[in-house]
Amino acid sequence: MNFIENQKSLQFSHFYQNDNVFKLNPLDWSDDPLSNIDFGKPLLFKIYKCSVCSKDTLSLFDVFDNIKISSKHTCYFNCNLLPRKNETNKNSIDPKVKVFSINKIFSIIDKKIEPKAKLCLKSIKIPRDFHEQLKIGQRQFNDKEKDNENNNRNIPSWLLNVLLHEEFFALENTDVNNWAYRLTGSNDNSTEITREELVQFINLSNSTFGLFKFQNHYFFTYLQLEKKSEEI
Repeated sequence: MNFIENQKSLQFSHFYQNDNVFKLNPLDWSDDPLSNIDFGKPLLFKIYKCSVCSKDTLSLFDVFDNIKISSKHTCYFNCNLLPRKNETNKNSIDPKVKVFSINKIFSIIDKKIEPKAKLCLKSIKIPRDFHEQLKIGQRQFNDKEKDNENNNRNIPSWLLNVLLHEEFFALENTDVNNWAYRLTGSNDNSTEITREELVQFINLSNSTFGLFKFQNHYFFTYLQLEKKSEEI
């Protein structure tokens, strides 16, 4: 049975430990759920910075609804009781964590041989009046109102939550060959990317998903693995 199907939110606090916390035992890779990432499913991976102890934590989510907000992320244990050994990367992701994350993602991608994996960026377009919808969503949140079948919003609740708490990555001075040109000009909101482009994406967003602004386009973008067609 696919491990991911049994998990609503998969946290990998032992993927890599930086110097801000005690060294813990490494994750048993034989039970690595990343190995079970299916074709045609979002690969939602992100490096979070604990707001209490500044520890970097790698997290994987199986559905959009389970995406956590960066500013609200804290460790699951009483990390405020742990001594901070290093303040160097308090306000930024430890570069070693980022390199480790990129290598881990590619190791999983490279395990898919028959068929091989094609890297694709998918996008969910965000309407230009999303600020008005955010006001509505915030009022509903404050009033503790729940969505119902008669709600006609065209932005899902999970995305409204992301829009309320996360910042857009503004893509400026981009090369004409940048993935943003291809993605915003695509008829199916999808474009294939190279390994180098994926590295650039992760280095920019510390994740395989995020909010982006490009020219007059607003969109949520995420990584998805597709089956590579057999070359004849």
